[in-house]
Amino acid sequence: SLLRPSPRTQPYMAAPSLTLIYARAILGVITKSRRLPREVTTITTVPPEMLDFTLEKRHVEEYKSAVSSSSIPGVPFDYVASCYLNALPLNMLTSSGFPLNVVGSVHESTKIEAFRSDGFNAEGARYQARSRFKPEILRSDKEDWLFTIITDITSTGSSGASAGDGSHPKIMTLTNQYRVLNPDRGSVKASVKAQKSKVSRPDYSNDPSWSHVASWSFPVSTGRDFASLNGDVNPIHMYPWSARLLGYSSCISHGMYSVVRLLHLPAFAEAVEEAGRCTVEATFVRPTLLPAQVKAYRRGEDVVVGVETEAGFKESVIGRVNF
Repeated sequence: SLLRPSPRTQPYMAAPSLTLIYARAILGVITKSRRLPREVTTITTVPPEMLDFTLEKRHVEEYKSAVSSSSIPGVPFDYVASCYLNALPLNMLTSSGFPLNVVGSVHESTKIEAFRSDGFNAEGARYQARSRFKPEILRSDKEDWLFTIITDITSTGSSGASAGDGSHPKIMTLTNQYRVLNPDRGSVKASVKAQKSKVSRPDYSNDPSWSHVASWSFPVSTGRDFASLNGDVNPIHMYPWSARLLGYSSCISHGMYSVVRLLHLPAFAEAVEEAGRCTVEATFVRPTLLPAQVKAYRRGEDVVVGVETEAGFKESVIGRVNF
């Protein structure tokens, strides 16, 4: 069945404030439900959101410096995905039309399809982003609710004309999936299919099919430093004490920070520049507790980023990069 539609597109001339978004999320603890009736399988109550924007060169350079890629010319395609537009999906998840309390929800996965990796380099160019919910609500083996938000980004030239007429080229599509946790998930037994899917992971350091491509040291300030760029001041990223209030033993790195550090390695950056396009898929399987010693491995298109612990290597991000 359908949640009642509200089709009006919400336009924005500046990215929504993540501080206000988190305040609205906290208010949702009181005002919103923690469960969806089983018969609700589709969401159409949240209208699409649209943002017209330009890019600021100074902020782009600060971003490139933060992810160790100051030598890459122009605007990296991942800058818009990880640093500029991250507020739009969260704004939709905390809007009045979204039915659930999202405190404690998880960014499950992301997919970045860059059709023109140099698409943000035109001098004085204007762009438009349009985000929408995919109508279908999925359920996990633990009966969590999975919501997908798709964002299309087009160039509107220098005139700021509307991108809705199909006359402007699409530069990128972002697909983000968010998991809203079922408060009764502890009492739900995983399906036989899900249990069988839990296979042992490779021994990346000793498996010759996997190549070690990078090692990084993420200090305890990693989350704060990246938040100063992308505005994501979720307490779980800021300080060990603030993360402990929300159940973590320390603050955690943004999942997208690991992804962009990988993409800005010379081998990947050069391949993107040569191909002129790139598709990145990443699933966030485990938080990176800070400080951390982080390693990245690659096997063809497959990539993994994780943390070296006393118990061995633990994956944080599993994905694919295709040029």
